[in-house]
Amino acid sequence: MFVKLWHQSHSIFPDDPGRFVTVLVILKSVIDRDSSHPNIHARLQWIAFWIEPQNRRMFCDGVLQQDDVNIMVKRLVVLKRWFLLFQFAGRKRIWTSSERQPTCARMARLPQNTWPGKVEDRIADTMETKSSSRKVQLILNGKAVSNDALQAAVVRQREIGHRIEVRVTSEKGDARRFVLEAGEMDLLIAAGGDGTLNEVVHGLMDLPVVARPVLGVVPLGTANDFATGCGISRDPEKALALCMEGEAVPIDVGKANEHWFLNVASVGFGAEVTATTSPELKRLLGPVAYTVMGAILAVNVHQYRGRLTLPDHEITGSAPVAIVGNGRQTGGGIQVAPRACIDDGLLDVLVVRHIPAIALLTAARELQQLSSDGEYISYWQTPWVEIYPEEAIPVNLDGEPAEFSSVRYEAVPRAIRLIVPPNCPLLGTAAV
Repeated sequence: MFVKLWHQSHSIFPDDPGRFVTVLVILKSVIDRDSSHPNIHARLQWIAFWIEPQNRRMFCDGVLQQDDVNIMVKRLVVLKRWFLLFQFAGRKRIWTSSERQPTCARMARLPQNTWPGKVEDRIADTMETKSSSRKVQLILNGKAVSNDALQAAVVRQREIGHRIEVRVTSEKGDARRFVLEAGEMDLLIAAGGDGTLNEVVHGLMDLPVVARPVLGVVPLGTANDFATGCGISRDPEKALALCMEGEAVPIDVGKANEHWFLNVASVGFGAEVTATTSPELKRLLGPVAYTVMGAILAVNVHQYRGRLTLPDHEITGSAPVAIVGNGRQTGGGIQVAPRACIDDGLLDVLVVRHIPAIALLTAARELQQLSSDGEYISYWQTPWVEIYPEEAIPVNLDGEPAEFSSVRYEAVPRAIRLIVPPNCPLLGTAAV
């Protein structure tokens, strides 16, 4: 029967029939362990990517279309049928780590630089010598697909028994869609920057509360403000190890109209404004949180006039800057909501009004005190806040731009479960 399969492989892979043998190993794992899994189609797509060396690169470049992927999946269905016949003939296993593996020189020619890890690592992952009952999916930003440190970290976790499925984004919206297609996963890991994390959170919030898997974060972006604020390491190996072994805690999610944010929503200005602040001004104002004020003085920021409504009072006037924080920092480490916690059911609101040069010291004192009745700077902790500007106002949600004619921000308490390190500084129960 094996000889028949070998000859059949010539018609499927005429240039490299040796690949067929290796694919049988993968299919054995799929059939034995995952045939009823709701995400089986995605698993077959991943195998299809592996079979054709250029598929991964072509798909990321937008050359390979979904129809091409479907054709490859149909090809795999043919392989699966042949494998079932082969298994039915009495051969229960092709090989395990303790059996002699068939010699095939061409098998070693499979691409060594495709995700994730080397060929022998991927083959080892399909063996049943080690496994974990927990279902884990890592959603990877396509821009970081060649991250060697993360590849090594995934291989390491698989070697110690964890089953990690990897899906790679190629365009905006993929991460959110992957969450909805993941099925009954126990853990979803967002591997990317704040934008990737925001998309994954949108996907989680699309699901019923009881169906939301635990969220883990491997920060691979430029700013990584939320992960940094939580104390999550930027080392992929350490961050992934935390995802696999750490404890999950319920945390709040911020809502802006029908959009979601996990970290910070900035109103009226972008985080890029802070980059224009001169070092001299930073030294004058002191701690890095004062960079927000420095930016206001250093550039001609547009004043947005409107009405701000809180549960117990209302404010009318103009201001160039408003920050609504679930987390504490933005712009690569700027503390804009220093009292924020991700588990208190509240949003922290910072409003900075126009500050004349002669009022700089007064404003600096107000920024240190962070009271609700400051002349230039006001700070509230509230379950919700509404902003009604006289003109459409630009908004930045975890680094993702939007524009609203009016916006209601609210905290959704205990919306998701997040894996954080011990003594996470953003938890209200963290040690001080």
